[in-house]
Amino acid sequence: MKDDTTKQPFEERHNTFRGIAKRVQIISNNLGFGPKPMPDEEVEQRLTVTADGRVFFTAYLFGDGKSLVKSESRRLRIAPENAAQILNEVGQFFAEEASIQVATDIGTWTMSLTNSAGEKFASSGPMPCSDEALIHLSSKIRAELDMPGLYIFDGAAFEDRIEKVTIDYRRVTTIKLDDPTDPDMEELKWVYSEKILLDRDTETLAYIQIFGPRCRVVRSYYVDPGVSEFLDDHHSTRLFSQTKGNPPDAVDDLSDFKDYIITVEYRDADPLVVFGTFDKNGLPEDFSEWAEDIRKFMAYYGMGEIIHPLVFGKARRRESDYIFCSVVFQDSEKSYYYLTDDATLDVGDQVIVPVGSAGGTAIVEIEDIEYFSKEEVPFPLEKIKRIIRKYDRDDEGESRE
Repeated sequence: MKDDTTKQPFEERHNTFRGIAKRVQIISNNLGFGPKPMPDEEVEQRLTVTADGRVFFTAYLFGDGKSLVKSESRRLRIAPENAAQILNEVGQFFAEEASIQVATDIGTWTMSLTNSAGEKFASSGPMPCSDEALIHLSSKIRAELDMPGLYIFDGAAFEDRIEKVTIDYRRVTTIKLDDPTDPDMEELKWVYSEKILLDRDTETLAYIQIFGPRCRVVRSYYVDPGVSEFLDDHHSTRLFSQTKGNPPDAVDDLSDFKDYIITVEYRDADPLVVFGTFDKNGLPEDFSEWAEDIRKFMAYYGMGEIIHPLVFGKARRRESDYIFCSVVFQDSEKSYYYLTDDATLDVGDQVIVPVGSAGGTAIVEIEDIEYFSKEEVPFPLEKIKRIIRKYDRDDEGESRE
């Protein structure tokens, strides 16, 4: 029977992947309608990755336009766990139902994905693609293989590896002086600035506040490979490229002026520099997502323990002491004491406690832990209920208060 799959639209040709991916081959061709490529212009790449870490890459030039000319051929090996990471992410994406629109005036990619049972699954689509997940997947593959020139699915060779992001913020506040000592000085300008720097090379995130020439606060986070992963996870070929802009009649507050400069440095492409007023319409549309994720990144590590009262204010327990846990029920600001013999419990743990007189239970969070001798207990021991045990995520049937 004649194979007429090439006549079908992509949605019908796409095979939803199943199983464990063991081999992938991606053929990326950037030929489309437009000016005829030069004979020495690269127009096609073929990439194969296998589960045991073998990588095969071949590139082709346009040549005379009748048959492509092989220009480069490489074989290399990567760690099997790195190959498994690539194959797993590709398999996960194509295990979902996909609908990638076909465009006839740009390049194409075709893919063959083989599972551990030897079954092959084929897919294809336009290059460059518009699917953010495929763009992100392309970036991850380039980074994992350390091959920035790969087309993959999005065709963004040499454009996607971010090396450094710098965000400079400035606020100029004009303060009117009611009774100036100098008659010629009726106002005072205060310049406050901040800088956030994410650097792949040093795996650091630096957050700097400058209150004045003699007051500077610097917070530095060295997280390897957390900073690189942050840059890879937030990459987009359209990063910081869309800004709505303020309307012509937007009111400027000259007494409290804010502006910014964002610089994105790539490994091979030219830097991207964006600047404007620091407000909703003056900032890039995707800035809010970046800002929130940077805030979460820093908040995850907190302020440490040296100055935390729950750490330095906690006395060591004596063997004869009773352990009292203050717990808080949902939708209630009041805390309640429960006894426990479990010295491994800590503030923030969730525990199961008895409630009421009918044998009910609830899941609550420990807010504080205190130790009391028998003579100093805050309530009669016979009137204090005991924590049943620490809450396990696998517990079923418990009510959460």
